[in-house]
Amino acid sequence: MTGGIPASDPAEIAAAHLAAGRTAEARALYEEVLRAEPTHVRALCGLGAVALRGGETARALELTGHAVAIAPDDGISVGNLGVIYLARNELALAEDCLCRALDLAPDRAELHANMASLYLARGDAAMALIAQQRAVELAAGDPAQLFNLANVLVAAGREDEAAEVYRSVLALRPGHAGALNNLSILHKQAGDLDAAAACLSEARLHDPLNPELLANHADLLLQGGRPEEALATMQRAAGLAPAHPQIRASLGAMLLELGRLAEAGAELATALRAAPSDARIAFELARLLRRQGRFDAAQSALDRMSGPHGGGAAAEALAAELLLLRGRCEEAWERLARAAPDGGSLLPQPLAGQEIRLVAADAAASLFAARFLPLLAERGAVPTVLATPPLAALLATARGVAAVLPAGHVDFAALAEDGVPTLLLDELPRLLRVTPDMAPAAAFAVPPAAPPAAVRDRRRIGVWWEGPGPGGALASALCGEDAVELVSLQTGPARQAGAALLDRPGVVDRGLGIADYRDLAAEIAGLDLVIAPDGPVAHLAAGLGIETWVLVGRDFSWYWPVAAAASPWYPGSRSFMQAADGSWTAALAAIRAALADRPPPVTAVSSGPGRPAAPD
Repeated sequence: MTGGIPASDPAEIAAAHLAAGRTAEARALYEEVLRAEPTHVRALCGLGAVALRGGETARALELTGHAVAIAPDDGISVGNLGVIYLARNELALAEDCLCRALDLAPDRAELHANMASLYLARGDAAMALIAQQRAVELAAGDPAQLFNLANVLVAAGREDEAAEVYRSVLALRPGHAGALNNLSILHKQAGDLDAAAACLSEARLHDPLNPELLANHADLLLQGGRPEEALATMQRAAGLAPAHPQIRASLGAMLLELGRLAEAGAELATALRAAPSDARIAFELARLLRRQGRFDAAQSALDRMSGPHGGGAAAEALAAELLLLRGRCEEAWERLARAAPDGGSLLPQPLAGQEIRLVAADAAASLFAARFLPLLAERGAVPTVLATPPLAALLATARGVAAVLPAGHVDFAALAEDGVPTLLLDELPRLLRVTPDMAPAAAFAVPPAAPPAAVRDRRRIGVWWEGPGPGGALASALCGEDAVELVSLQTGPARQAGAALLDRPGVVDRGLGIADYRDLAAEIAGLDLVIAPDGPVAHLAAGLGIETWVLVGRDFSWYWPVAAAASPWYPGSRSFMQAADGSWTAALAAIRAALADRPPPVTAVSSGPGRPAAPD
């Protein structure tokens, strides 16, 4: 017996099917009950829950609203209505229903779990955890409430604890498809695709037609390098739940990754019509529009996202990027400042004589930010930089830095004890509210490794291929140009991708003599041009004032222009973009054509320091 209902009651059996994810069986039983008794409250609510799982929120609202009209004092029905309003992102109505439901049935665990979902929708993970823990207390040993607790822990960023709770659910109910699916997602996020696949395979044994499981499987196939199977699987998931906006959004996101932009746009638009306040769908649509270069439309899509922070850190970062791409720097920095946990102001005031410690974490972002160290010094600050050994020697040549200390590992807690303000070097552009006109022509004082020849008719072009680009195909595309002396700068394991090219005529290999970024900068300083993927080498070359051609991914960063025009941050740069389908063929062909159009250089003798040039 449960709540006075015999275990043989079809509505209770249907509820068990629904809890186990067997929606088809649940729907059939609920419909059978309603044919016999059209005002059966539990069956109406259950069928509403089935509709909600399929993304049919209007149908769910109709069925559950009918149940509440029949039994307005039934806390479970009122709570279910609140869940539907929550799914529609109508948070005020959801709160009204859930509070009334708790007044009617304060000891029902599922109502406290629903309140936890409301708190999560409002971005309050701490209150959500309190509400869900109360639900677990009221339903001790109930796998459903433990499952909900694990989901709240994930939302709170406590993935390790969540994984343990999912395992507790599986100990109580082996084969729980939801727990297996969510464990699979955690494994996938941690990069363990084999463990993710194993969990998902077991989940699908218990619920083979669950569209959410199919969507997860499709994502795993895509990450495993099987795009055609991935797309077919995701399309099957969408076919099983054609009105489910999140699954249609997942299909749109996958089409976006595969470069099928028109189809992606159609799917995301359909999903957004079904769930106009869904932040994730709006975010994916904004990504699509950004990739198309439609920055104003992308910003409009982001503006549809609700909540105190728009759609979280990722949405705020994308919104700021869109502003930066449109040259609206001050608005971008202000937006990032509002979203920052520190409130956007880490710089102490006044700065005169103030020591400030800057930590260089990400190489590319640090090389960009180091260009603005003079602005900090001009305001009277005394900047000290902590950097990894490969970066330290180069950053010591940056204007405006008082000292650079090599540091392989940074303990921020220990640094905080001496009272010196410590922040990431990456944050300096935001904190100083920089604009392109503030950037110096050359950021680092590094003499070239070799003086240029008196007159030469071949351009010295440095190439680096490690990073998000075509790899060794970049060096291959440049070989064979008669007017080009190709200088390989590549170091480390990535040299193997171009190993067959290093002994070819017209190629000079300088990579073995490069131990750190200062060595690399010295080699770059004697070149006419550097070609590299978006990354630290491109920032280094452009920051030295060397003409730089950048292979830019289809989700291009704001540092580089969309088309072949020069970046406002690096006037000597030019971009060559990856195609929408992920290929680099057109970009490499454009580079070869651009090289053919350039006149040969004429270089005067230099008496500057350096060693003899490498022989051809």
